[in-house]
Amino acid sequence: MSGDLSRFPLDFDKLQRGDFLTPEQVEAATLKQRTDPQFWAASLQLRSLILAHFRGRGDLVTVISEGDGLRILTHSEQAEYAPMREER
Repeated sequence: MSGDLSRFPLDFDKLQRGDFLTPEQVEAATLKQRTDPQFWAASLQLRSLILAHFRGRGDLVTVISEGDGLRILTHSEQAEYAPMREER
């Protein structure tokens, strides 16, 4: 392997609660443009990878779609979000 990281421009180790991945960052990480019909599925897969990475660090987080971006909720946001999710 050449060690080319251009395919994965997202440094999972630097992600923290409260971070927002812009639509451009999601596009770069998924290699899908927002106009691509597969963008939504790729975004969900990226969300799953982020959740698994945090779980591997022993931290359970909530990652939500915000527009075409992804937000990792802070503890307080997560506490507010959970009851709203239960109501749906």
